[in-house]
Amino acid sequence: MLRMQHARALLTHSDLPIALVGERIGYNDASAFSRRFNLYFGQPPKAFAKQ
Repeated sequence: MLRMQHARALLTHSDLPIALVGERIGYNDASAFSRRFNLYFGQPPKAFAKQ
């Protein structure tokens, strides 16, 4: 839960790419991170990333 909250904060408040955010919270595979994030929040990481 804390890792996903941290990932959402990184996505919304930084310009880091999604894959790097996943790595920072412990996922070596960007696809695995995206799937888990989507399950947790009901939206893909891209929905929270700064444009």
